[in-house]
Amino acid sequence: MGSGHDLRIDRRYDAYFRNTQVINEFSQNVDEFNTETFRDAGKYEVVDLKNSEKFGHVVIYGGPAQ
Repeated sequence: MGSGHDLRIDRRYDAYFRNTQVINEFSQNVDEFNTETFRDAGKYEVVDLKNSEKFGHVVIYGGPAQ
């Protein structure tokens, strides 16, 4: 998952998605700033940048290849 390397928190090297929107079970946009964060991945890292200046809500992820 991701680039196969440890995170650098740099979009030139890390896998990411931007302008993230959260949709609930009623197909409504919800305020992503009030959602829970889950972390259950062993070797992988996920960083949630909720208010990136250029890209909105950004999630950066990755980790070493297994």
